[in-house]
Amino acid sequence: MRIKETNSTTTMKAILVLFLLPLQLFSQDLSGIWVGTIATSQIQMPFELAINQDMTGYSMITFMFKGAEKVAVKKITLIRKDSIFTISDDKLIYNNFTTRSRSIKTFCELSIKMVDTIMVLSGPFHTRTRDLRAGEEDLSTGTITVQKQNRRAQTRLINKLDSLKLSNNLAFLNPKPIVKENPVVAVSEKGATSVAEDPVKDLTAVKVQQQVDFEKGKNEPYNQKIIGAAAEVALRKTEVIRTIDFKSDSLTLVLYDNGIVDGDTVSVLLNGEVIIPKQGLTEQAYRKVIKIPSGLGDSLQLVIYAENLGSIPPNSGLLIIEDGSERHEIGFEGDMKKSSAVKLIRKR
Repeated sequence: MRIKETNSTTTMKAILVLFLLPLQLFSQDLSGIWVGTIATSQIQMPFELAINQDMTGYSMITFMFKGAEKVAVKKITLIRKDSIFTISDDKLIYNNFTTRSRSIKTFCELSIKMVDTIMVLSGPFHTRTRDLRAGEEDLSTGTITVQKQNRRAQTRLINKLDSLKLSNNLAFLNPKPIVKENPVVAVSEKGATSVAEDPVKDLTAVKVQQQVDFEKGKNEPYNQKIIGAAAEVALRKTEVIRTIDFKSDSLTLVLYDNGIVDGDTVSVLLNGEVIIPKQGLTEQAYRKVIKIPSGLGDSLQLVIYAENLGSIPPNSGLLIIEDGSERHEIGFEGDMKKSSAVKLIRKR
């Protein structure tokens, strides 16, 4: 009788373990930082996730291309169905590609498990183009494996979100403070009192003002734009990022935002003279043909000056220079301290 009871107890414990283990896993908080890899049959690349409790977040992939490190950051959305978490990216918010990237959407179905004491998400993924004309054929397939990290881990994704001013969107990094109805009163050394500023309202006001300035800039008369364009170009460092040989008497300049459109505005100068004043960067290419008279000499400098930082610093975009049948694509970045420049050498 005792033997039967012992066997029955053992069986019951085994059943409880089998049933309770999944419940414990699925009740775990997925929010936090996840680090691992994304792999195809040909390559394995670093991959990171930052997941909020509301099942939104960000992903980052890093890879090497022609000896240079490339990075892409996307917004993501998660949906849970039974034991599977489906993750799809919403939109690209940052990349450092030098050419216009294809619009690709990634889908993955990850399951959760415990490896020792570490939570692991793993499963297959596939990618498809957002261009409906291209059909439903998968562009790439493979697997994703990521491990949950300490919530305060300073991973490359967190550092990049910090630089993009987006880490405040991660609730697990920024617990909500207790809201008080009465304003906080600050006392100065002289005894005078003043109401402390609300940093959230201040930040919102700055963003609104930037957008107003951007919209206003689009409607200003052309001569007014030139007067205020590149006002502090002499105070900023100029970094030559490319040297290009040209042979035509005129060049076509093409400008657009090759990432997320966030209100970036630039001015372009040729040998110190403004030739494109306060141009907003969008997905639609802005084109301008410039004549290069012989009187300018055989060595010229084209400067891209950041008029603002947009809502996601730094100011960045893609410049295309068309010289007859030749085409040069140049990714540029700028801020309030530095401008990017292209050196133009006339071929005789």
